[in-house]
Amino acid sequence: MSTNRLAPEFMKYIIPSKKDMENSHKSIGTWHHMMVRLEEGEKLNFFRVRSIADVGCGSGRYLAYFKYVKNIDFCVGVDIAKKTITATAKNFQRKDRGVEFLVADAHNLPFKNSALDIIFSTEVLEHLSNPSLALREMVRVGKSKIVVCLPNRLCPYMYGGAWFGVHERSFIKKYLTRWQLKKLFKQTKFGKGNIHIVEKSFLPLDWLLARKEVRLPTRFIRILLRIEKCLESFPLIQHLAGVLVAYCTLGNNGTAKGIPSKAEFSLI
Repeated sequence: MSTNRLAPEFMKYIIPSKKDMENSHKSIGTWHHMMVRLEEGEKLNFFRVRSIADVGCGSGRYLAYFKYVKNIDFCVGVDIAKKTITATAKNFQRKDRGVEFLVADAHNLPFKNSALDIIFSTEVLEHLSNPSLALREMVRVGKSKIVVCLPNRLCPYMYGGAWFGVHERSFIKKYLTRWQLKKLFKQTKFGKGNIHIVEKSFLPLDWLLARKEVRLPTRFIRILLRIEKCLESFPLIQHLAGVLVAYCTLGNNGTAKGIPSKAEFSLI
């Protein structure tokens, strides 16, 4: 059985390179990485919106999901690295409209208040000198919802080095626990909204399967995924999971008025 059967059809939008798609292990790893961060949001219908910003968009794989799978009208990718934005924007040039990119600092987002329905950000806060300020900016810009994903400080493999895909410590300002993340949200004074934090993933499959020397049988990967689901269901053990995902409603009714125009921010 081909391992491609584990990765759903929408992956062709997420990994535009034919060579990477043919690497079935890499596509499964990417799918697992994304679903860990999106699964709960799908259950909560968090992504039924008209506009979204991905702060720290990187390669744009989440933007591709939001645009071409969720059919969100307007998606904007934000990243502080100009080279990253330029390269990612080129991958979207051959697709339809409704996706824009800009270079900006998460501490100072170039949007008006409540400009977009939802703000999404993954693996960003732990790199920032002032994560509280960045989170306040997301709250300011978001109309109704925020999703923030970051590594869990309590996870054992956070200290396992490059083999587990962990960033070098020099690039990390501070990892957080779920309780620290919740406190950070409360400090932003996000109104009468609610915050729901889930702890997910005991398997860094995206980094593991991308390694050429690792080739796991499909059956074994399925077993690993079932074990992971079991571990996530135990209250005490789940606190050691690798990823924290916070879903926050901002207490505002409705969605942002209309779709932001290009005049509202500086595009690359």
